[in-house]
Amino acid sequence: MSANYTVSSLYRRALKLSLDWAVHRHLWRGQAMYIRSLFEANKNVHDPRRQKAMITYQGLKTCH
Repeated sequence: MSANYTVSSLYRRALKLSLDWAVHRHLWRGQAMYIRSLFEANKNVHDPRRQKAMITYQGLKTCH
């Protein structure tokens, strides 16, 4: 599985989960923008080992 696919899947799951917990959609928009900023901050990571470590860490954080 490629890193791009994994990251986009993680991003979609984060957005869907935050939408499930949002009381109103207009309040959710701010949370969605925050999630986007977190992903954008790490957009330029090109080292495969670091990418895998970041994806694994995020996956473990969401599971526990």
